[in-house]
Amino acid sequence: MRRALSLAISRDKLVARVLQGGQQPALRFLPPFFREVPGSAAATSDFAADAATARQLLSEAGFAGGSNFPNLEVTSWVNNPALEAIQEMWRQELSLDIRIVVRDAKVHVAALQSGAYDIGFITAIPDAADPLNLLEHFRSDSPENYPRWTSARYDALLAEAEASRQPGFLIAAAETLLASECPVAPLYYNTQNWLMNSRVKNWRADPFWTRDYTAVTSTSVRCFH
Repeated sequence: MRRALSLAISRDKLVARVLQGGQQPALRFLPPFFREVPGSAAATSDFAADAATARQLLSEAGFAGGSNFPNLEVTSWVNNPALEAIQEMWRQELSLDIRIVVRDAKVHVAALQSGAYDIGFITAIPDAADPLNLLEHFRSDSPENYPRWTSARYDALLAEAEASRQPGFLIAAAETLLASECPVAPLYYNTQNWLMNSRVKNWRADPFWTRDYTAVTSTSVRCFH
């Protein structure tokens, strides 16, 4: 079921027709700048849309044509237009009617932490420029493992990668395993979009989008009558 729902989503259409802000479709879990780790490019994680396979998997799970599929909700803390597009893709490709529920941010995160949700939308923001920082969210004992997915093999791969001087192939293997089990369905790699007046100078943000205003200056404009 998880793979069927993921494969029914066209991430290319999502960024090109809905978001339209320079986002990239997430056809793998790790974002592109994390793939510079030697060997990590060997991962075969691929989330390209495949509606035919999605329908086949749904049928194999006992829900051919969406028949007898449970009433599920996709929950979020923000009314992201991407969710409505995904809802429509599930309806068109799999004949599924999945509701969108928008909650207060604190309520939403608490529900993810307690497991009181069906499908949860959340952003992933790494704390460090390290692919393991994101992959560790799905370690069995991680508090951010919201799907409560457990894989002894995955945990072992991460442990080996942390101890290795060349962890690239281990990271690739962990990413591939994550993709095959589908506890998460990555959608897109986000971008920053903002408007800035040309008078504002020295505005900066670090690679994790933390904004630095300490050096900001603004030239004044004098109006004459």
